[in-house]
Amino acid sequence: MRIDRDADSVFRELHDPAALLGCVPGGRLTKVVDDHRFEACVMAGVGPFKIGYAGTGRIEDSDPDSRAASLTITGAGAGMPQTRVRMSMLISPDGPGAELHMAFRVTLMGKLASRDLVDLVVGDLLDRTVRRIKVHLEARTY
Repeated sequence: MRIDRDADSVFRELHDPAALLGCVPGGRLTKVVDDHRFEACVMAGVGPFKIGYAGTGRIEDSDPDSRAASLTITGAGAGMPQTRVRMSMLISPDGPGAELHMAFRVTLMGKLASRDLVDLVVGDLLDRTVRRIKVHLEARTY
């Protein structure tokens, strides 16, 4: 996706766990452990049915020269399997702005009653998160 901000500031902003989790619907940062690790909570579900997921996150493979990094969050909700979400990103200069490439891999560990329902919830949550990241990044001025 195209972002109307320079690539270096987008890369720095996406390393801020509070900013990232602020873009996740129902997400919030609960604790910063160090420069690369944090704890978070996400409320996810369908309609009025919500489950709170608590977990830990880690920024990995960060390379400021290529503006590439990945983020892994692992957590679980009551009665739900442990879930791991890995987000990879690459930011490239594009004129006065930047091109942001993001990929997500969601892994569910353990038994699950309805994989289709989880796919629906996760897909919707990721779509809304990506849209919010774009709005957040373009609303910031430096």
